[in-house]
Amino acid sequence: MIQRYTGAQTMPMLEALRRRKPLTQRELAQEAGVSEATIRAIENGQHIGRVRPRTMRAIAQVLQVQPVEIDEFRPSLGVSDEESEEKRAA
Repeated sequence: MIQRYTGAQTMPMLEALRRRKPLTQRELAQEAGVSEATIRAIENGQHIGRVRPRTMRAIAQVLQVQPVEIDEFRPSLGVSDEESEEKRAA
């Protein structure tokens, strides 16, 4: 499981996964075929519930995870936190 907390500050899941790679926002965007502004907006919570399936799959593939593992994608997937935890455990 990715550590979501850095000291007293909470880090978005996408950012934590990206840093684990390690990739910059620009590098992730280039590898996923999306704009750097898209990555930044998702990390900043500006696209909650509005991330396109193609974008989610591309980003998840670069990060080598399933889209449901990225907290910021769950509203777009229509998945609750409980459902995603069950899918991870399976």
